[in-house]
Amino acid sequence: MSKNKSKVILIPIIILIVIILGAFSLYQFSFKPKVPVTPITSEIKVDPLEVALKLIPNDLNFSLKEIVTKSNIELSDVDLTNLAILAIQNDPNINDKIEGLKVLIDGKYLNLYIQFKYLNIPLEAKLTFSCFSKNGNGILHYEGGKLGFININKNIIFNNLTSNNAIDVDKANSDIIIKLKDNYNITLNFFEIVNDTLKLGIQTKFKLF
Repeated sequence: MSKNKSKVILIPIIILIVIILGAFSLYQFSFKPKVPVTPITSEIKVDPLEVALKLIPNDLNFSLKEIVTKSNIELSDVDLTNLAILAIQNDPNINDKIEGLKVLIDGKYLNLYIQFKYLNIPLEAKLTFSCFSKNGNGILHYEGGKLGFININKNIIFNNLTSNNAIDVDKANSDIIIKLKDNYNITLNFFEIVNDTLKLGIQTKFKLF
């Protein structure tokens, strides 16, 4: 009888140990953050001279009515990471939910890695976007996302985004539209990933009369 009682006691313990080990292994291989990120609390410094040098026009056209300038800008992974952090730091709705992030360009896609905590457990999500220009605006098209092996539905992303002076959120087409044309008179003729950098072809018009 004592042996049978011991077996009855051991079986639940063994099952519990297997469940715990399985959950730990699943977290380690699928959900544990693996990409080094920049903390969201980092102080991002923008060098005005560096920005000015990037914006120096490489083409100028004059007429009696307007001046048209054209510039080509290349943004690296680091540049994009810093810009993303600055944007989130200025959004009180989400900046307290994110621990850190990093942008990595892979081929023709822009990957955004976001680290956060759920029930005090560190987790990492990966969001993937493609980039192109349309009607003078830059488009970030949501291709998909992963939290471990779980797909992230676009509704989770777009329900937490709101349109403002700089972007329009087009949930139906899974697009984030960078609308510099209407508000800043800046046209993005080119907005694509080339050789692991995001290249922007910027055109600005200054009306004289």
